Amino acid sequence: MTEDSLTENPEFRSPDARAVHPAVAQASVRHATRDDVAHIEQLLREGRLFPGPSASATAADIAILLDGRTAGALLARGEGGAHGLLGYAVDGGTLRLFDLSVCPGASAPVRDALITALVRAAEPVARSLGLTVVAMQAIREGMAIDALVAAGFAVDCEEYEPIGGNGPFAVADLIKVL
Repeated sequence: MTEDSLTENPEFRSPDARAVHPAVAQASVRHATRDDVAHIEQLLREGRLFPGPSASATAADIAILLDGRTAGALLARGEGGAHGLLGYAVDGGTLRLFDLSVCPGASAPVRDALITALVRAAEPVARSLGLTVVAMQAIREGMAIDALVAAGFAVDCEEYEPIGGNGPFAVADLIKVL
């Protein structure tokens, strides 16, 4: 799969993908590569991605994620230079998505567009690995659950959990069968 194939994928560029907000059509998504390690590290260090991975993630941590065939990350760029990041890894027969993060200053429509673009771009990754289920967790108070549901995810369950000594927060398990 080439970097450009994610945004050229007809399913990703379908009218349904743009239905959430027109900004989805303008969000470009591609696989992160080793060439992106310093850029990702800088975005995290500067707090330009939220909530996402820890700002203490090192270049070595990021490089390890990007070196695997069954794990990686997707990068998105949207209106106004807003960024998004989504990690993924194979977990049995499921593509598990994690560290969904977007630019904290992005407007709600742009944030939702980045989220939608990232999770839709994960679908061809799952298919290319022979997987038919995509799953993730999201904090209801911190992420746009509505954008995830609009992208075809179903809330499997919700539990209240303390996170980082704060909370409790409603954590939703979301799944999508491809």
